Amino acid sequence: MACVLSLLMALVLVSYGPGGSLGCDLSQNHVLVGRQNLRLLGQMRRLSPRFCLQDRKDFAFPQEMVEGGQLHEAQAISVLHEMLQQTFNLFHTEHSSAAWDTTLLEQLRTGLHQQL
Repeated sequence: MACVLSLLMALVLVSYGPGGSLGCDLSQNHVLVGRQNLRLLGQMRRLSPRFCLQDRKDFAFPQEMVEGGQLHEAQAISVLHEMLQQTFNLFHTEHSSAAWDTTLLEQLRTGLHQQL
């Protein structure tokens, strides 16, 4: 489970990055917490992403909805919320508790909870 870090970093970036480009008005606090979460993920990084290939999780991000600009704000917010929820769930597993520094992990869990 510790190997999903690279994917999770990308998800945290997505959770506050493209909202504006999709026409979503995310609060400044949401953006700030997303950046803090990304910083925490960077501090937690201990493994090369190539060791993580077998532990990938398909979050089934509906890319076809984004293509052509057909994604509505409510749909974008729903997708971002689901991605954050799945990330939050991954970091609340027994494997994640054993894999990373507990202080950083708790800070990340708190930040993800705030974003939800």
